[in-house]
Amino acid sequence: MIKKLLAGVIVALYCTSPAFADEDSEMAMQRALLNMQNQIQSLQQDLASANGQIEELGYKLNQSLQENANLKKQLQDAQNNGKCQDNSAKADNNNKDIGKDNSNADKNGVKDSGATASAAIKVDSKTQEQYDKAFALVKANKLNEAESAFKAFLENKENGLTPNAWYWLGQVQYKQKHYQDARISFLNAASNKTSAKRPDALYKLGLIYNSLGEKEKARKFFEVVIKTYPNDTSAILAKKQLQ
Repeated sequence: MIKKLLAGVIVALYCTSPAFADEDSEMAMQRALLNMQNQIQSLQQDLASANGQIEELGYKLNQSLQENANLKKQLQDAQNNGKCQDNSAKADNNNKDIGKDNSNADKNGVKDSGATASAAIKVDSKTQEQYDKAFALVKANKLNEAESAFKAFLENKENGLTPNAWYWLGQVQYKQKHYQDARISFLNAASNKTSAKRPDALYKLGLIYNSLGEKEKARKFFEVVIKTYPNDTSAILAKKQLQ
C-alpha cells in the first residue's frame, strides 16, 4: 500500500511540474522524493513497531490466560484434595502398639475405647460381648482370628462400636502389612468425625501411603492431622514423619 502511495506521489509530481527540463527543478523534485521516501520509511518503522507491540500484547495476554487457567486448576485440585481427606478420615491409632489404646490405658493394662463407648452410646449386651471377644484376640496378638472376628462383627447393623471395630480391623491388617485392606478399614473407621479415632486414623493413613511409596499423599494426610488436631499425639508423630 505504501509503495502504491509513493508511485502515486511521483506521478502527481510529474503531471503538475512542467519544468523538469530545468536542472534546479529536477534537483528540487529529487529532494522532494527523498523526503517522501524518508517519511514512508518512518511510517513503515512505526507500523512495524506497532505490529511488534500488538504481538507482544497478544503473547502477554495468552500468558495471563494460561496462568489464570493454571490457578483455577490448582484451586480446584486443592478443594478436591480437601474433600478427599475429609471423606477419607477413617482410621488409626498413631504408631501405638497393635494391642493398645493409650487413651484408655490403666494400671492393670490396656483398655479399648469401645469398652466405655457403650455407656455413652447404647449398645446391647450381645453386641458388646461380640466386640469384646474380638478385641481380646487383638490383645492376644492372634491377628488372623481377630481379623475374622471383627469382619463378622461389622456384618451386623451399624452401632456405636462400629468405628472402633473398623479401626481395630485396620490395625490388624496394618500389622500384617495388608496395606490396601488396612487403608479401606481405616477410611471407614474415620468416617465418623466425632470418633476419638479420627486423628489417629488420618495419621495411620499417612503411614500407609508412605509404605506404598505415595509420598505426596502421605504428606497431605500428615499435614491434615497437624492442622486439624494440633494438640493430639498424632500431630506430634505426624510432625516427626514430615521432618
